[in-house]
Amino acid sequence: MGLFGNKKGIDYAVLLVVVVFISVGALYGQVSKQPGSLEKLGEAQTPILQANVEARLLETYMRESAKLSIEETKQKIRHSGPDSCIVSNTRAQPEVVSSILPLVEQKFTESFDVYLSRYESEKSKRSPGWQIPRNALSLAVSDSNVIGIYEKPIRIPLIDVVGKDAGSVVLRPAFEVRSDAFKSLSAGFKEVESIASSCSQSSNISDCISSKASLRVESEGELYRFISPNDEFCLSLHFPVIV
Repeated sequence: MGLFGNKKGIDYAVLLVVVVFISVGALYGQVSKQPGSLEKLGEAQTPILQANVEARLLETYMRESAKLSIEETKQKIRHSGPDSCIVSNTRAQPEVVSSILPLVEQKFTESFDVYLSRYESEKSKRSPGWQIPRNALSLAVSDSNVIGIYEKPIRIPLIDVVGKDAGSVVLRPAFEVRSDAFKSLSAGFKEVESIASSCSQSSNISDCISSKASLRVESEGELYRFISPNDEFCLSLHFPVIV
């Protein structure tokens, strides 16, 4: 599963889109009991088909948005100077963080929410009532994929064949993107964790770090920066450290 771990109890096996029909089912049932129901049945099916199409469109859009957000996240965490380093600990808080998933999730969500806002805006022009909540995404990152599951429902309004309100559907979509975009970051954080543990009690911290680090190391007093070969990321570690 990799370094980042599992956030908020996300089950990797749960990759289904849960669709709860509101009003549409009732409409369908009512129509089937009325005289001439066979003629009206086709009209009742329209919102149901629309719901299926909208669910698939949203799921596809989210998956493609996730791919773009992954690339944008990589650029956001890229090493561009001392201030761009991901902080593993500080002088005031010497304990090394247990995970850097919160940072990755934050950067990813910043980009992802922009794409969803655009989608919601365009859809609302044609069908007012779209509701896509912000900051509702649970993210799980491994060495080989990125999985997102919406914790809050997304409400999609439905319109019948004559343009009247036909209820809505509530979705909790999920997506999975096969990507090793954060594999090197995962390995780098593991290395920094290992160095923190191995060198925390060393009498010569610099020599200890030099003997164990595969990443490029820069130091400034008690602060050490570990930089990937292609400047994909930088991780900082402050000694003394608590592991």
